[in-house]
Amino acid sequence: MITGLFLGEGGGARVLLADQGSHDDGEPVYARLETVAAGPGPGGEAIFPALHLGITSDVEATIDLTPIISGSNEDGTPFERELETQQILVAESSERRSVQYEFGLSEPLLIDGAEVGRWAPRASWFRVRIVALVHTQGDLIFEGIGVEVALVSGSVPTVALAPVPAGS
Repeated sequence: MITGLFLGEGGGARVLLADQGSHDDGEPVYARLETVAAGPGPGGEAIFPALHLGITSDVEATIDLTPIISGSNEDGTPFERELETQQILVAESSERRSVQYEFGLSEPLLIDGAEVGRWAPRASWFRVRIVALVHTQGDLIFEGIGVEVALVSGSVPTVALAPVPAGS
């Protein structure tokens, strides 16, 4: 009996055994993670000023973080936008090191195609896509991720019901 974690190849016919290095058949293996959306939800709105990520590692790695916001425009149409991808270059070390990263989140204010300012993104939902490429042997552990949230509106707008007279 063979024990271990096996991963299937998307669009292929191979099964890969986990913890066997950062390359398979000479090709780098990328890890792609995406968080579950967080936020006030439908009808709500929040400002998302910063993203926090904790990593413990002893490897050399490249990590790309792409924040994604979604919600509804003022006219009720849905939107989803990827913010600018930010990159972490993790240096190899002889022992595991834990590092906490903080990233400011912002969107550009464009006037006539020129950026004249930036502001924190506003939306109903926030999630992040993480793509990691490990360059050396060792461990890359994502300890935790969090987003700062400043609640603007937390409820779904509703119409107040008229009271029904007693006995009706």
